[in-house]
Amino acid sequence: MKRINPLTIFRGVLMTAVLMWSIPWTENQIATAQDTKPAAGGRVILERAGASANKSDTGKPTDASPDTGEQTSSTKKSGKNPSNLPSPQFAVFGGGCFWCIEAVFERVWGVEAVVSGYSGGQLPNPNYEQVSTDQTGHAEVCQIQFDPNIVSYEELLMIFFKAHDPTLVNEQGPDHGTRYRSVVFTTDDAQKETVLRVMEELKKKRTFRGKIATEVSPLRKFYPAEDYHQDYFEKHPDQAYCEINIRPKIGKFEKGFKENSKLQKAKEEKVKKK
Repeated sequence: MKRINPLTIFRGVLMTAVLMWSIPWTENQIATAQDTKPAAGGRVILERAGASANKSDTGKPTDASPDTGEQTSSTKKSGKNPSNLPSPQFAVFGGGCFWCIEAVFERVWGVEAVVSGYSGGQLPNPNYEQVSTDQTGHAEVCQIQFDPNIVSYEELLMIFFKAHDPTLVNEQGPDHGTRYRSVVFTTDDAQKETVLRVMEELKKKRTFRGKIATEVSPLRKFYPAEDYHQDYFEKHPDQAYCEINIRPKIGKFEKGFKENSKLQKAKEEKVKKK
C-alpha cells in the first residue's frame, strides 16, 4: 500500500479548517449586502423616490409607509393642482381585473408609473394561482405613482369610480370572486378622509343607481404581480378580453376626462408647436 505523506495530510486539514471558517463570514456578507439594497419591486409605487422605475423585480412586497423624499425643483406643474406636495405620491385601487385598472391609469396625465399586484390578504408573497382561489384574501389592485402637482388624489378617485362599477360586490363584468372586489387601500389618514368624502358626494349626487360597495382599508402590504401581468393591454391589445373589456374603459376615460388625458395633452402640445 502506498504510504501517505504526513505533510499532505496536514495541508488538507489546514485547508478544510480555513474553508469552514470562511463560509459563515461569506454568508453574513451576502445577507448584509441584501439588507442594504433599495426597496425592491421595480416600478412599485412604494419604492423610494429617486430609484429607477422599472418592472424587473416583481413578486416582492413593499412597505405601507413610503418615504417619498423631497420635491425637486424640476417637478412639472400645470397650475391646475398647486398642492406643493412632495412628488411622487401613491394611490392603490382595485376594481375588477388589474389589467383594466392599469390600462386606464397609464393614460392619466400626471401618473408616472402603474404596477399590477395583490393586496389585502393574509398569505405572504402570493402568486396568481393562489390569489385566484379566493382563499388568500387578496384583491387584484394597481399601485399608482403620481405627481400631485399635476393630478390630485381626488381626481384619481373620480377616474377610478368611473372606470368600474363600484356598486357591484365581488365582480366586474365577466370576472367574479373576492379578488375582483372594489377597494381603495389608503396610505394615510388624509387619503382615507378624501375617499370617504368623495364617496359621500357621489352618494348625494346619486351618481350611481345602486349603493357604493367599495371597501376602504389601510394599505399593509403590496405584492407586485408576475411580469406577464404588467402592461398587459399594451402587450396584447388585440386579445379578446382586451377588445371586449378594456378598450371600452379606455374610450370612456378619454371621452369623460379629457383634461386628465395624456393623449389630449400630447395633442395640445402638438398644436402649440405649429
